[in-house]
Amino acid sequence: MLLDACAVAATAQDFDITAAQLGSFENRLDVLQALFGLLLDRVAGQSTRRRIGCALTGDENQPLESHAGRVGADGARKIGRVRGGRGSRVRHGAHASRFVTCATHERVRFGDYDLGECIGTGGMAEVWLARHRRSRASVIVKRLLPHVTNPDVAELFARESRIAMTLEHPNIVRTLDAGTLDGVPWLATEHVDRGDLRAFMQSWLTKQRVAPPVALTAVVIGDVARALAYAHAHGIIHRDVAPSNVLLGRNGAVKLVDFGIAKVAYESVSRSLSTARGKPGYVAPEVLEGEPSDFRVDVFGLGVTLHEMLVGRRLFYARTPFETLARTLRCEVEAPSKLNPDVPEAIDACCLSALARDPEERLADASQIAHVLDAFVANGRALLVASLGA
Repeated sequence: MLLDACAVAATAQDFDITAAQLGSFENRLDVLQALFGLLLDRVAGQSTRRRIGCALTGDENQPLESHAGRVGADGARKIGRVRGGRGSRVRHGAHASRFVTCATHERVRFGDYDLGECIGTGGMAEVWLARHRRSRASVIVKRLLPHVTNPDVAELFARESRIAMTLEHPNIVRTLDAGTLDGVPWLATEHVDRGDLRAFMQSWLTKQRVAPPVALTAVVIGDVARALAYAHAHGIIHRDVAPSNVLLGRNGAVKLVDFGIAKVAYESVSRSLSTARGKPGYVAPEVLEGEPSDFRVDVFGLGVTLHEMLVGRRLFYARTPFETLARTLRCEVEAPSKLNPDVPEAIDACCLSALARDPEERLADASQIAHVLDAFVANGRALLVASLGA
């Protein structure tokens, strides 16, 4: 069925359907429905779409749309807990006489939060920079748009809230609270203030014209590897490891975000979740082929990200989604040191092992990547802080 879906790839390109999304469609009718849905989204969302970069709604090719299409609702009751006892307790229906969208240029109250700048919007969700009304802490509020009623979307949003709130790790973005207000599902996370790794890499390459120093790359990827090792130890597979889901803070913090399509190992999941895909160019071949998968799909996505940081260019990305899919499936990877002689042999071997096409030959544990990279961090954290600015 994967090849059947790819047969309409030429049409899908006009609507920015990703190769991985094509791989999740089981028949041509699904593809036609998706094309129609994207057409509606394009018409409805064109006036408010912004490209100022927030990983919470990001995609590698269309930064503010793909993630929003994966989020959903958590039902009609408050499910969140407050970390440290300082979060909000929303009174449903309070302070929300009208739904303020990203097109509204004013600060408004949303439950116990003051919404400030809308930093991302798509066809299904929007993301706001906000402040908690009592603590004045800067947070990110992510909420569904009121017209979104798709139960599959609702399922994914609910799962994101539940899974993220079980994770306490310095390299994972903290989810502070979640609930519904006037029937609109939302969640609040900590604010990581220097954007995502994709934007960082684009800025670095524009200014420096060479890949970042190996020490800086070792720090960033090592921290993400530790986050994944922690999640895996708790039975959680992220399934969407990519640069736009890695956030950076001005103090050199590196944090993994977006558990919207994460899977709990051995959990029985619905069809909508089982067919969900990550970002094109970062999804492991076995996932694209519909084969059983495990924690090693995250190792593959991290391996792609590591390779791209080491050489300063995309690994599988191509002109069209179909070509990106084909390159990923072939999985022909050149050693990073062939393109960047500064890459040590140990990192070369680690990267290639993480990118093995056969999952049985791939590194099985993200902590192994962290262990290798830790030997090369040197002054990497200081370099990261300096490059992010004060």
